[in-house]
Amino acid sequence: MKKKIAAGFLCTMMLSGTALANPFDDVPKDHWAYDAVRQLADDGIIDGCGDNLFHGDRPMMRYEMAALVGRAISREKLGSPADQDAIRKLSGEFSDELTALGVRVQTVEQETSGVRNLKISHWFQTENTYGDTTAAGKDKAHEYELEYRLTAEKQISPKLSATMQIETQTYWDQDHWRAERQDDGVYTRLAFLKYHPDERTELSGGKNAYWLAGGFLGDDFVSGVNLSHRFGRDVSVQLLYGYYNGSQRAKTDFHSNIFYGGINGKLGKADLGAHYLTGSKGLADPGQEARIWAVTGGMDLGRSGVNLSAAYGENSAEDKDNKFAKIQLYKKIGTVDTFAQYWNQQKRINLPMENGNHLTWWGDEYNTDGHDGYRLILGQPVSPNCYAEAWYGIYNNKTTDETGRKYGWALTFSY
Repeated sequence: MKKKIAAGFLCTMMLSGTALANPFDDVPKDHWAYDAVRQLADDGIIDGCGDNLFHGDRPMMRYEMAALVGRAISREKLGSPADQDAIRKLSGEFSDELTALGVRVQTVEQETSGVRNLKISHWFQTENTYGDTTAAGKDKAHEYELEYRLTAEKQISPKLSATMQIETQTYWDQDHWRAERQDDGVYTRLAFLKYHPDERTELSGGKNAYWLAGGFLGDDFVSGVNLSHRFGRDVSVQLLYGYYNGSQRAKTDFHSNIFYGGINGKLGKADLGAHYLTGSKGLADPGQEARIWAVTGGMDLGRSGVNLSAAYGENSAEDKDNKFAKIQLYKKIGTVDTFAQYWNQQKRINLPMENGNHLTWWGDEYNTDGHDGYRLILGQPVSPNCYAEAWYGIYNNKTTDETGRKYGWALTFSY
C-alpha cells in the first residue's frame, strides 16, 4: 500500500509540475502533528491505526502523514470541535502534500476504511406473558418468546450509512413451540440507507422501524422513504411514505400504503406535536381506508421528577366511535423507570399499522370491539448490557364488557 501511495504521489507531482519539499522527508519525532494525529486516532476519526500508527521508532514521512490527514478530512464532521480544529491545523501544515496526493488520498480512505467502519451489534430478548383475551371469551393465554437480532451498520461516507438487521424468533404458544414465520426462522428485519446532506436533515430509504407520534400512531415497520428536518433547536418535521404489510414477521395478506406527516415543537416547557396518518387499509377493517389526525403533548411537572404526556386522535374516515386517547405518567424512582398509562381506543379508530398500544392481548386491539384500560410498567437496568421489565395491565372490551388482564416480564441483552 505504501509503495502504491508513493508512486501515485510522484506521478502526480510530475504531471502537475508542483515543486514541493521532498515528500519522503521524515516528519521529526518531536513535531506537533504526531500528537494531533494520535488525538484523531483515539477519537475514532482515523480508524484502525492502533499502536502501529507511527511504525515503532521510525519517523513518518510527509506523504504518510498527509495520507492520514486526508482520511481525517473526509470524516471531519464526525469529530468534536477539538478534532475539527486539529484537522484544520494539519491540513495547513501538509497542504502541499495533500494537493499533490489529490484523488489518491480519497482512494486511500476508501481502500482502508472498509470493515473498519463496520459496526456489528447483537440484541437478545426473552419475554414471558400471561393473560386473558377478551376476544375469545376470557380464554387463558400464555406466551413465551425468544428473540435474537444481529445488526450490521456501515458508515459508507461521512454523510451516508447503511444498516442491515436479521432476526430469528420463536414462541411457546399455549402448549407448543412455533416459529414466528412458517417458512423459515430467520428474516430481514431492517434494511435501509440513511443520508445526511447537512446536520439538520436526514433522508432514509428501505425497510425501517418507525415510532410515529411517540408510538401513539405507529410502532412497526414500513418499507419506504422518510424525510426528517429540524428547524432551529425546537421545531422538527417528519414525512414518511411507504408500504406496510401487517406483521412484518409473518406472511399475511394484509398490506396498506402508508403516509405520515408530523411536526413537533416546544412551547415554553411543553413538547407539542401535530400528526396525520393515512392508510389504504385499516387493521380492524381492511375494507376501509383510515385517515387519522392526532395531537400529542408532554412536560415535566416542576421539581417532582414526574413527566406527564398525553395524546388524542380521531379517524376522520368514520363518523362515530372513532376516537383514541392515551395519558401517561413517568418517573424514575431510584434506578427504576416507572410508567403508569391509561388507554381508550374506540372500535372504529381502525389504525392502518400496529401502534404502541399493547395493553390488550395480541390481536384484541385490532378488532372492532374497542378497549380501554390501565397499565403499569417497571424497568430496571441490571447491568450496562441488560435491562429488565415487568408489567401489569387490566382492560375492558367496550362491546362485550368483558375484562381481561395481562402481565409478564422481559430481559433484554445488547452487546
